[in-house]
Amino acid sequence: IAIWDSRQHRLVIGRDRFGEKPLYYLERPDALLFGSEIKAILTWPADGQSIVPIRFNPSGEIPRPVPEMDPRLLGYPLTLTAYAGQKITDVSATLVDERGEAVEFRLSTPESPSNPDEGCWSTMGVALFPKKFFQPKTGYIATIQFTCNGRKEIRQWTFTTSHPPAPTTEERNTRGLTHYRK
Repeated sequence: IAIWDSRQHRLVIGRDRFGEKPLYYLERPDALLFGSEIKAILTWPADGQSIVPIRFNPSGEIPRPVPEMDPRLLGYPLTLTAYAGQKITDVSATLVDERGEAVEFRLSTPESPSNPDEGCWSTMGVALFPKKFFQPKTGYIATIQFTCNGRKEIRQWTFTTSHPPAPTTEERNTRGLTHYRK
């Protein structure tokens, strides 16, 4: 159970009164994920989440997650995070939109990180970096198959993207310049 106290701007999260179910949580800069099963916090965006950004916001991202691609052109990344001591191998993934059309992405795994310089993150998780922006207000299904500490696992989750963001200053200037040249 989660209760938001709007007066005190406080979130109270509780578990069952007998304490039989654990409470797992993960704090991120942009969200708090919680659930009674650890798999509830392994994927991002969370299963069923809506208002997912359509593109990656690379500001302050050092090193670049996908050095061979311009990060300003990538879709919003999807991640599966492992916990300390877990070893993820044999990763494969699919990403399709609500019409069943495949979305191209760059897969980053502990065995084959998209950027070997990205440090410890590359050893603890899997990331899908869509090669293009997601379509606005569209549903997607992500599936990752992997082996974790010798056991085969599958995580599948859905999410829906938000409205398109307002254009950046650079995009507005470029659009204006292109219009002026015509």
